[in-house]
Amino acid sequence: MEVALYIVGAIGVLMLLSRLGSKETGDKPKDLLNDDRDHDATTLHEKWHAPGHHKDILDRHFKLQEGVQQAYKDRGKSSKNRDRFVKLAMEHISAFPSIRPVLIEWGMDYAPEKLENESDYLVQVTTFKQLADVLASDGQAERAVEVCEQAIGFGLKDGTKSCFTGRISRIQRQAQQPQSNL
Repeated sequence: MEVALYIVGAIGVLMLLSRLGSKETGDKPKDLLNDDRDHDATTLHEKWHAPGHHKDILDRHFKLQEGVQQAYKDRGKSSKNRDRFVKLAMEHISAFPSIRPVLIEWGMDYAPEKLENESDYLVQVTTFKQLADVLASDGQAERAVEVCEQAIGFGLKDGTKSCFTGRISRIQRQAQQPQSNL
């Protein structure tokens, strides 16, 4: 499992580095944490709507997250809806290595100030915590922990004080409790 997280993280880093500059084209690498914040709205709009820019990746992320949100709400209505939720969530998570660098760039462009860590530019991605919760409630604690560890590897936060590390502890504690057959 740690190897898989390492590979996923390495792929994300390689994708990010490939976007930052190239010796062949003479592009200079972008300084992720010290880029100036003096962007005006017109320039940003043009940048994010330019042909060949990564707006399509950003759009895919938000569409997937919206679909996951709706499927999460509907998951209790039937097993078919629950399976649809898991399928969409897994699709979103498997696409996240290519989404993450674009989300960071988008966050950096629109952040009102420079932040200390590039992961701080990420918006909350609820797919990870929702999938972990559903898997844990289905008795799949190992898979739920793996999802949380992936989120940690991406630098995501889940909106709780203890973040995904606390979620892992809660999942493991819940899995160790004897199941009652009522």
